Amino acid sequence: YGWPDTTTYRDFYFYFKNCSDSGEKITYHWDFGDGTSSTEKNPKHIYATRGLYNVTLKVTNQGSVPAITVTPVKVISGQRNIDLGDNINLVPMAFEEIPNNEFVVLGKDVSSGTSYLFYLDSMLRKKSVVTFTAGIRLYYIKATADANYILTGSTHNLDKPGEIIKIKPDGSILWSKTIHPDDSYNFVSPTSDGGYYLVGSRSIPDVNGNIFYKTVVVKTDNNGTKLWEKVFEEENMRQTADAVIEQDGIVLAGVKP
Repeated sequence: YGWPDTTTYRDFYFYFKNCSDSGEKITYHWDFGDGTSSTEKNPKHIYATRGLYNVTLKVTNQGSVPAITVTPVKVISGQRNIDLGDNINLVPMAFEEIPNNEFVVLGKDVSSGTSYLFYLDSMLRKKSVVTFTAGIRLYYIKATADANYILTGSTHNLDKPGEIIKIKPDGSILWSKTIHPDDSYNFVSPTSDGGYYLVGSRSIPDVNGNIFYKTVVVKTDNNGTKLWEKVFEEENMRQTADAVIEQDGIVLAGVKP
């Protein structure tokens, strides 16, 4: 077993305890699932990269058939400080895991409003940074099937994520669309048909001119053109901040007064 459990950080020890019989004629072979092994009875082992590993123990008594047991363990990344410079007060907006156990992170400088896209390797080390031009404010990001990214934000210097924006990995904009001028989108996700789901809030005035916010879900095609929408007005759902797309529907996380 790994101590204290079967999950730990990379560069931390797993301590494995052999619970089989002991004896002079018994041999042990541990396969840690990362290309390394040990013949110790109770070894300890460090994994260099995060991931899921199957640890196999083979115990053999001289002249007998070996007994084999397999236990999965999980190695996680832990944390690392990401510093883009002394003059940048960086806060994360969203992140996305990409192939090879790497990450792309969307952040912004709270002082200037400048948006950044930076890439991290599997060890959370900074690889590269894209700095967006003034006026582009970005809030949420998801990878797309064509190796680009779909985001919510604004290309018009607005502190409101009212657009759906598609960019290349180098940060260049492929297209941007405004679905409804009163919408703010906190979530976007590709769909199996190549389109996108947008989830956010729509500002709706009442008869007295008071503004209320209602959750809205929008389905678009692959170019960001609206196919349908649902405003949760009767349900009085507002301030939806996140969502999960499932096979049979959408789970929304938000506020109802």
